[in-house]
Amino acid sequence: MKHSNLKVFIIFLLLLTLIIPLTGCKDNQEEQDKYVIVESDDEEFQINIPENIEIEFYNNENYSLDLFSENDNFYLYASTIYKTREVDLLDYVKDDREYVLNSKQNTKSPTDIISLSVQDYVSYTYSFTYTDLDFCKDFYTQVVWIETSENIYILNFEVATENEEKYIQIINNIIDSFIEL
Repeated sequence: MKHSNLKVFIIFLLLLTLIIPLTGCKDNQEEQDKYVIVESDDEEFQINIPENIEIEFYNNENYSLDLFSENDNFYLYASTIYKTREVDLLDYVKDDREYVLNSKQNTKSPTDIISLSVQDYVSYTYSFTYTDLDFCKDFYTQVVWIETSENIYILNFEVATENEEKYIQIINNIIDSFIEL
């Protein structure tokens, strides 16, 4: 009887050894996404960019952060507005959306303004696609407005539409990583 229990136990261990890899259980040692912390030029905020994206920085005095990945035609422009009084952020976002949609070339698929929470700050976003005649291609754009007690931050993401699907989650992760300093 002991011999048959031992056989059953060994068969059980063998089956368990085969089943675990097939069920998708992964070892905790598996490499996770790595990020580079990027701080704005004005030292007001930071975000995390996936390490596997080859980013370059552009020095542009109009933005507190200006970076791009030439390989994927991905761009991030960020601005900081220092608050001197209380404002109605949604009004600013509505005006901005209207202005941008009217000034960009061949805008398509604009979304409504959506409220979101970024680190518990009041935030809004909208997106659209437009044709950039200089590049002769379409770009997906997502604009995010974040209001803190001190400042308002505008993150403007652009990526060539052929890379849009790859970057949607990356953009969301960057937004979620936002930290005011």
